Amino acid sequence: MLSVRDLSVSLSGRQILSGISLEVAPGTLTAIVGPSGSGKSTLLRAVTGEAAYAGSARLNGQEVRTAGPERLAALRAVLPQETHVAFAFTAAEVVALGAHAGPAPTPRRIEELLALVGLSGMGHRLVQSLSGGERQRVHLARVLLQAGAPVGQDGPRWLFLDEPVSSLDIAHQIAVMRIARAHADRGGAVVAVMHDLNLSAMFADRIAVLSQGRFVTSGPPGEVLTGAMIERVYGCRIPVCTAPERGPWVLVQAAG
Repeated sequence: MLSVRDLSVSLSGRQILSGISLEVAPGTLTAIVGPSGSGKSTLLRAVTGEAAYAGSARLNGQEVRTAGPERLAALRAVLPQETHVAFAFTAAEVVALGAHAGPAPTPRRIEELLALVGLSGMGHRLVQSLSGGERQRVHLARVLLQAGAPVGQDGPRWLFLDEPVSSLDIAHQIAVMRIARAHADRGGAVVAVMHDLNLSAMFADRIAVLSQGRFVTSGPPGEVLTGAMIERVYGCRIPVCTAPERGPWVLVQAAG
């Protein structure tokens, strides 16, 4: 369980998050959505131990602020919005950096992960020679290597993904979200910062909406994604439709 209670974050004297409470259960995928600057990435950094916070954030029963780096690395893997590789590493070498403990990953395992993210046979390529979307998927493979099996000896393994589909075309967006969904379905847990409300509706069990550093609402997509909420939070009047036969909720912008 991820249990967040009355969490607040201040940066350079400015309050970024205030009074955040959230629970995420194993076996689920939670999407955190909201306008740019609402505090989504800061929240992710706080609950993964990368930003100081007040209040409480417990991951599998461990208070995040008191867990050391090795302990956190065994519990969760984090995909930031951007990761810069300064040296001439190949894609396979970057993926191998995800091995936080135990023996080094085999070339076969690295190739399996690259194939999973749609980069089969590209392990020899220098990361700098890849497109932005390809680099994003290399780092996803690295994160998946770190996470390992969805469930370990200490409970569920957590994936924290910050805008994991931002540089991808629609086919790869869906492929990445299916990987995240599969991790949750196999007993792990996923928390993803998302901008695409359609993809969030398609894949998330729950959606939590942030605005100006506070949660506005959270719950199943069909309850959260309403026209009233979107107008209130985003300032846009967008009708919300449902696809037939319990399909995903689709947001349609009216002409004019």
